[in-house]
Amino acid sequence: MYRPGLELAELYDRLQNAVSRLPEKERRVISSLYMEEEKAADVAADMKLSVGSIYRLQKKGIRRIRGMMSRFMAK
Repeated sequence: MYRPGLELAELYDRLQNAVSRLPEKERRVISSLYMEEEKAADVAADMKLSVGSIYRLQKKGIRRIRGMMSRFMAK
C-alpha cells in the first residue's frame, strides 16, 4: 500500500541528516536562512561575516545537501 506520509517523513529525516553533516558555518547559514527564516544581513552580523560570504556559504551548503540527497534518491 502506498503511504506518502512515510516517504515524506523519510525524506525529512534524510534532509535533517544531510544538514547536520555540513561544516559548522554552512550548517549555521542554512539553518538560519531556511529553518529560522532570518535575513542574510542579520545572519552576517551575527556571524561577523559579509553578506556575500553568507551567500557563498549558502551556495556551498546547498550543493553539498544536493549531493547527499541525490545519493539517497538514487537508491
